[in-house]
Amino acid sequence: MASELLKGFRMLDLTDEKGALCGKIFADMGAEVVKVEPPEGCSTRAIPPFLDDIPSPDRSLYSIAYHSGKRSVTLNLESVDGRALLRDLVARVEGR
Repeated sequence: MASELLKGFRMLDLTDEKGALCGKIFADMGAEVVKVEPPEGCSTRAIPPFLDDIPSPDRSLYSIAYHSGKRSVTLNLESVDGRALLRDLVARVEGR
C-alpha cells in the first residue's frame, strides 16, 4: 500500500535512469509525479531485462518498475510548442 505522506504534492520527473528511482520514491510516498519523456522515449526504456526477453521500449522491466505510479507525457522540448507545454505543466505543479 502506498504511503500518503506526500499526498497533495505534485512534481515533474524529467530525469533519465540516474534519477528514475527518486521520482518512484516520491510517487510511492503519495506525490503526484508526471514523467516527462522526449518523443523517442526515456533512456530507461532501453535498459534490460525485457518482458519475455523481447527488446522493446514498452517492455523494459527497469522502466516499468521505476516509472510505476507516475503519470506520463511526451514532449519535444526542442520545439516552441513543447517548451510552452512544459511551462504549463510547471505552472500546474506550482499551483498557479
